[in-house]
Amino acid sequence: MRKVSLRKALFVMAGRLLPHGAIMTMISRRTFGAGLVLLAGGAAQAQSYPVRPIKWVVPWAAGGSTDVLARIIAHGAGSAIGQSIVIENRAGATGTIGHAAVAMSAPDGYTWLLGTNSTFGIAPHLLPSIPYNHDATFDPVMLVAATPLVLCANKAFKPQSVGEIISAAKHDPGVIAVGSGGVGTTSHLAAEFLMSATGIRLTHVPYRGGGPNSQGLVGGEISLAFLDLAVADPLVQSGFIRVLATTGSKRSQLFAAAPTMAEAGVAGYEVVTSYSLFAPKGVPEAIRTAMNKAIRTALGDPSLGEKFKASGTEIVAGGPADLARHVKDEYDRWGTVIRERKIKL
Repeated sequence: MRKVSLRKALFVMAGRLLPHGAIMTMISRRTFGAGLVLLAGGAAQAQSYPVRPIKWVVPWAAGGSTDVLARIIAHGAGSAIGQSIVIENRAGATGTIGHAAVAMSAPDGYTWLLGTNSTFGIAPHLLPSIPYNHDATFDPVMLVAATPLVLCANKAFKPQSVGEIISAAKHDPGVIAVGSGGVGTTSHLAAEFLMSATGIRLTHVPYRGGGPNSQGLVGGEISLAFLDLAVADPLVQSGFIRVLATTGSKRSQLFAAAPTMAEAGVAGYEVVTSYSLFAPKGVPEAIRTAMNKAIRTALGDPSLGEKFKASGTEIVAGGPADLARHVKDEYDRWGTVIRERKIKL
């Protein structure tokens, strides 16, 4: 059999795929050959992937809800894909430091971003400059899970329902204080969304994090706060605070007796913290599909489902198209609220 070099074989294949003379008129033979070799290398990489540990960057501090969720899922996904998945926390600047780190990483399938809607939906409207464009630098892989917030009140607060809060706030604008984990956080935007949707005026009290926010609610420094379900649960069980409503599209498993905000009379109200996996642009589709499949396998583990249920987190397992729509919807919605409410950091 006559031996043919790889380079020559690639040119022969190109000549069969393209019209006569197209190679020379479109690009040089050298450039075209280099491109085909690159494609061949990418296909080989996808077939052998993974050959070393994989890294998920979490753009929030260790111990937070995103970090805990990432570690739970990474364990199962790592087993499914055949390599360990390690978590690297890159906190700061409303999550954008971690996003930027992944945006600049090699698109080889060994660095991924587990981000939240706080960063791709809210931060771009609040920060004057971000060193990346989300849509241009990331490919959506999976909308993994979502957690609603819960509107809670100090136990001494007189209004017993969302409707009574709205009535009281309209009677005495600005008297009721609502706390948050800081300007631009989901808990803050949830309160602003409530004011925008109902026309009431509350006084926003930003704290430095979710812990101080919940402590301020227990101590009576504020009357209301939107809290993470896992944070609220022990405080509710201990009788320190009361649940008024949850912010998801359906009732929470953790607080099944509490109405949603929409059921409580605020039509169209829905706020969740979503957790999604992204790949830097250029990661081969076969590798992105393999990671998506590994996460689905992990999410199918009943023990993981029980852990999620205990924290009020709901499994979504949405595909790339679902995540792309979610990114756009969150970006558009929070941009509108931030502009209308004139929110600034």
